[in-house]
Amino acid sequence: MLPCEKSYPEALRILVVDGLSLQGLGAKGTDFRLHLALDLTTMTLHEIQVTGSEQGEKLTRFRFEKGDLVIADRCGCVPRT
Repeated sequence: MLPCEKSYPEALRILVVDGLSLQGLGAKGTDFRLHLALDLTTMTLHEIQVTGSEQGEKLTRFRFEKGDLVIADRCGCVPRT
């Protein structure tokens, strides 16, 4: 392992957010959507939500704090309407 020159503030949270579609056996389409945020600094789930198939990915569904570093794919970048 390489030595780390810099240390990160203890309060820094790095959150990865994503959503995925869930289908039951024999389903013809999406039944539910699973939305989750993983805290990479502690390797724990920060937040998890199960919604109906009509609910898309949005960053606004999660609770973030000032200073959080959030990593998301382009599907999470839906403008507010």
